[in-house]
Amino acid sequence: RATPVQDGRFVLCSLTKVAECTRTSETRQELASALDWWYVSQNPMLTAEREEVIRNEWGAEDRLGTEQAWERGFSDLERDTFTYQDFVEDLEGFRGEPTPDLSVDEFVSYVKANQ
Repeated sequence: RATPVQDGRFVLCSLTKVAECTRTSETRQELASALDWWYVSQNPMLTAEREEVIRNEWGAEDRLGTEQAWERGFSDLERDTFTYQDFVEDLEGFRGEPTPDLSVDEFVSYVKANQ
């Protein structure tokens, strides 16, 4: 449950994948707001420096298969907590269909939308 406090921050008691959450849509919205606040404004996953690293890691290839994109686009630590299967499922939800490959611009858009 996400609980707003007076200065606009949120207190999180526990987290569950949104797809598995059985709480009301209001609670889901509170959680989404809290996560957006944290990952977009306080601790963004995609900074200008990070985007440059991703683009350099991508190399000269126009498109990479999803496994290569996952390996080059995420750090070792991120891959430890965000499995390849998690990435494939999220990417399919983001694009609305299974995705065999993607460009660096598509990957950056995915990270920006899901940070």
